[in-house]
Amino acid sequence: MDWPEARIYSGTVLRFPAIAPYEDWVDFMLVVLPSQVNALLVTTGYKAGLVPQVLPPEAGPTGAIDSDWLLANWSKWVFPSTPVDRVYVVRGYSSLAPEPE
Repeated sequence: MDWPEARIYSGTVLRFPAIAPYEDWVDFMLVVLPSQVNALLVTTGYKAGLVPQVLPPEAGPTGAIDSDWLLANWSKWVFPSTPVDRVYVVRGYSSLAPEPE
């Protein structure tokens, strides 16, 4: 993962190849839960809408995680079967819907 910034912020998507119970590729989005903790939300496939992981406070401040923490802890906290160097970081989704008239 070649991310140029020290932090990854809420709304950022982590896209990576996965195994069952996910599809071949899955997107996890960094979100902040109402309890003000960082978590990962599945945004693709039939598991979309589930929160597979609430991240520990040492991951970073509310609304962000430290890039170095993610690199060091990917296998422990996120998805151990996918090497971290196979993860794509996407700054978020763009709206594909046309503007309302």
